[in-house]
Amino acid sequence: RLTGEFPISLLLARTPLASDVLVGRLEGSADWNINFNVLPDPAGETNALWLEVESDLEDVVLDLPEPLAKNAGERWPLSLRLPLRASESVISARIGDRLALLQENDPEDRQRVIRGAVQLGPDSVTLPEPGFYTLSGATRELDLDGWVDLVVEMAQADSALGALSLRTEAVRAESVMMLNRRFDDVVMGLSTEDGVLTGRFDSEALTGNLRYQRNPGGTHSLSAQLDRLWLADAEDEGANLETDPRNLPEMRFYVQDFRFMGLNLGETRLEAYPVADGLHVETVDSVSEQLNFQARGDWLVDELGGSRSDFDIVLSSESLGDLVSALDLSSVLVGGQTMVRYDAWWPGPPTSFELARLNGQMSFSVVDGRILNADPGAGRVLGLLSLGALPRRLALDFSDVFESGFVFDQANATVRLDSGTAYTDDFVLESTAAQLLISGASNLEAKDFDYTMIIKPGVSQALPVIGAIAAGPAGVAAGIALQELLREALGDAAEARYRITGPWSEPVVERIQTTPPPDLPPEAATAQNQPTEGT
Repeated sequence: RLTGEFPISLLLARTPLASDVLVGRLEGSADWNINFNVLPDPAGETNALWLEVESDLEDVVLDLPEPLAKNAGERWPLSLRLPLRASESVISARIGDRLALLQENDPEDRQRVIRGAVQLGPDSVTLPEPGFYTLSGATRELDLDGWVDLVVEMAQADSALGALSLRTEAVRAESVMMLNRRFDDVVMGLSTEDGVLTGRFDSEALTGNLRYQRNPGGTHSLSAQLDRLWLADAEDEGANLETDPRNLPEMRFYVQDFRFMGLNLGETRLEAYPVADGLHVETVDSVSEQLNFQARGDWLVDELGGSRSDFDIVLSSESLGDLVSALDLSSVLVGGQTMVRYDAWWPGPPTSFELARLNGQMSFSVVDGRILNADPGAGRVLGLLSLGALPRRLALDFSDVFESGFVFDQANATVRLDSGTAYTDDFVLESTAAQLLISGASNLEAKDFDYTMIIKPGVSQALPVIGAIAAGPAGVAAGIALQELLREALGDAAEARYRITGPWSEPVVERIQTTPPPDLPPEAATAQNQPTEGT
């Protein structure tokens, strides 16, 4: 018997586990009770030598995915029994109530694993037939992303486990980390046969089958047939897909019910395949009641080893208001048939898509919409349409005339994107009541404005007509009154100009007096250049 404090790497250096990839992820020291037992070996000509180890692993770090991620200072009782020389070459181990392991190695070649089994939880474990490694049981946390990366590393290192077929038996996890997102209450099964990995997942947010195959010629493919995939927000905002796109498999995904960023994207298909310098995405096609989304493009590696994503994206929706409300971005809009086209690129992989990184061009058109007077969330994304900071009448705040807000016929613009700054010189919003012309820039990362806005009221007989339709004779009177108020605000000018600067949430709006009317005194012209009331 040997007792003392020893580094775990030293203890495993001369065992059958020494060359395994997993051992390289263990570090630190702990107190150990170690027994060397010399026992009669019924099947051998000499006595068997067995090693039995116990420890609480208090200062040992396990750099492994959940449920085996352990920090120094945590006590995990370990018991390990393995043969140093015996005809029966079965390793057994248990770590508290987290897992139990059995693994049989070849007595003639102790580096070769014949079969093995891992049981998550407190239950006992039994060995499968030779050639298989099984996983079963239940756990609170399972980092599937981490284990997939580790299995790939083991395969590349020609690990002793690489030649075995994997089989799971209804592993249950309260929380599974996959695709950098958390899925709750998942039942999963994985198996490998003839080089084909298949998986089955069943949970509220993820249900369906995956299939991965590596072909003899070196090509490989990944396909998915999912009933539903509901992606929550990424668990780690800094996570990035660092895989070389040239090494990715050919992919074919079908999801009957796909939800992402609060959007119900509905039935979704994706097809992609590797090319000489990256990955070509042939199509991404989503159809739902909220929108239609199509995209195609490339994820390419440059000469310096970096990567770039270049995509053409088309998005259409029957109601922009419903779309942004589903995204929990703003309730400023109601209705609005919408068409948005992106011809954009951004550094890094497709998963790095965000407004603040975009370059290229975007155009959009919105028809038959309404800007609401109540606007609690417009500053987040649609601050451009948050007109409440303008003078009451020129802000198109018609709440005392039309309680339903400002109805517009169409809004169109072409936007040039340059490293997260959006430039436009042709934003036009038109309605019977007024026309808005906007030019300038907005920083999508800093979320601030530098715009010039021109308002041209549509003073005509149409306002009383609209008022009559909305509220009968009282509406006619309101429409006529509104005409007079607009005339009073503008004086003899045909338009009003404003400078809009500052953050989206609290823009500063300043009236610009271009050319004062001939009969306007100089002091009046100076007064009109002051910041507007209430900004």
